[in-house]
Amino acid sequence: MWRADDSLEMAGNPSLILGTDRGRVLRSMIGQEQAVAVRGAGVKAVDPRRPRDTQEDRADASRGRTVQSHLRRVAIGQQLLAEEADMLTATPEETEHVTEYMQSQAPDLIVTMVQKVYSENVLHVRHDVWDVHTDKDRWWVITQPMNLYAQDQFPNMDLALTFHVGLCLRIPRSQKRKLSDLPIEPFAEAYRYLGEACDAVTQAEEVADYQAIGVRCREALLAFADAGQTVLPWTSAEPTPKRADLRAWADHICNVALAGASHEHRRHLLKTLLDNAWKFTNWLTHAKGTKWHDAEATLAVTENAISLCTSAVIQHLRGVPDECPACGSHRLSPQRGSHMSMPDVKWERPMCDKCGWTGEPVPINDVPEPPDDEERKPPEGECIIATVPLRTLRKPSDKTD
Repeated sequence: MWRADDSLEMAGNPSLILGTDRGRVLRSMIGQEQAVAVRGAGVKAVDPRRPRDTQEDRADASRGRTVQSHLRRVAIGQQLLAEEADMLTATPEETEHVTEYMQSQAPDLIVTMVQKVYSENVLHVRHDVWDVHTDKDRWWVITQPMNLYAQDQFPNMDLALTFHVGLCLRIPRSQKRKLSDLPIEPFAEAYRYLGEACDAVTQAEEVADYQAIGVRCREALLAFADAGQTVLPWTSAEPTPKRADLRAWADHICNVALAGASHEHRRHLLKTLLDNAWKFTNWLTHAKGTKWHDAEATLAVTENAISLCTSAVIQHLRGVPDECPACGSHRLSPQRGSHMSMPDVKWERPMCDKCGWTGEPVPINDVPEPPDDEERKPPEGECIIATVPLRTLRKPSDKTD
């Protein structure tokens, strides 16, 4: 990661300057060049009646060439400032993370510049595009999940992002993230049932298969309620509901996780989602005239309800604020680590991606991962690497040479 001192030392080569340091240095350079150009603009006009080959005339001509050179350098600097205006702001932690990733993937290359150039939300996932310069070539590094693409193969940034998003959607189910890699403690059991239902939907063909999917979704909802009872115990003076009473526990969980008048509509939404998912899964479990789309809808509504409610409960347990108390940004992400005094315990705290603010860490319990039934077999055939630069998208109507 470049320091501000390094940026000032490299003022003679603007292509090696990052972020705000680059803009500050360029503005300083342009100011100096303009001042020199203004001083040099006072060149006297040449009298055509006088002999031109005099020492004074040669000096005036030299000044004119100097002015033109300075003006060209000012134009170049203004162009670089325009590129600077198109760049997105990035925290030092983000820049360091991308730099370390690039060095881990290409240890034979030396990273000379890293800048965030684009960001877009696709299906509720934000993908940041980074332009990475090395001592030999340039690369696109795109996040969530992070991957790199050579710019000689993907000269167009939009094409690289489109390819990246498509690749993320086509990742095989066998390569899904493990539950231990997801920050969903202590709701891992509910997500196991959802995973089983998701796998079953792709193979379902008969009514019995649809009913089995309803059973799995019903068990996922009960597992969510059971975990919620553990982390948010009943504190009311009224009798404690039965553990299988999903509606009563859904009201309790939502009231505690989303307390206050500002969360009134959010509470209503999550309670309604859980209640409707519960009704629909019970209907699918016992109905005889169901279809495949009913099973798909059951899985979708159950997964949506559990995911949203899990997120609300985890934010409450982790002490995540609605916005960063330092800068007001909503770009808050979980950060995990360990402490020397308790090396076996994982801790998590909220961190602002914009200003770097961090909250108080809380301990996290491990999620036991069941053993895999069989190891994933490597894919058959050879790996295919694109060798032709994808500069344009060809249409069927386009003529080929």
